[in-house]
Amino acid sequence: MPVVETFTTSIQAMHAATYLNERGVPASVVNEVSAYGGVMGMGVHVGDADMEGARTLLRGFWAKWQAEAASRTTGVEPVPDLTLLPREFAPGCPKCEAKLPLDALLRLCPACGTAVDVAELVVAERGPEALVACYEKLPIQGEPDAEAKFVCAKCQYDLRGLAVSGPCPECGTMYDKRVMMGEGSGH
Repeated sequence: MPVVETFTTSIQAMHAATYLNERGVPASVVNEVSAYGGVMGMGVHVGDADMEGARTLLRGFWAKWQAEAASRTTGVEPVPDLTLLPREFAPGCPKCEAKLPLDALLRLCPACGTAVDVAELVVAERGPEALVACYEKLPIQGEPDAEAKFVCAKCQYDLRGLAVSGPCPECGTMYDKRVMMGEGSGH
């Protein structure tokens, strides 16, 4: 069966296949596996159906999916658009070290199938300020400057681009950016 679309999550793929089946297009979901044996995504396969017709139906599915998702996201944390980051910010998989796509919705490493959170990996390697450009800027009254400066308390060394916590490369004083942002306790 030809693949009409590949999805990053099984839930999206199952909903898409159901959407097609309800409209008379025989469809099923199958794991898409890389040459290395890792799951790359969930493919929606269609029988002898017209591929272009199936794709047109899936565009309708996506419009419906996005409208429903938008109605459910009130009060939900926004998803960062990691495609706005430089390519060199792409983190490696914690297990196989393959470079991961800059996709906040990716949940499995395409090479080995390990569960991943790409945004969290970027933050762990580059610090929380790395994601500032990944969110739509919304003016919120009383919100601190989103482009806050992270500097060492002892020597004022600029800590932007460094890990979330660790020793200052200039003087060795321990820092924790979460504490600087008032989100945790630290050193």
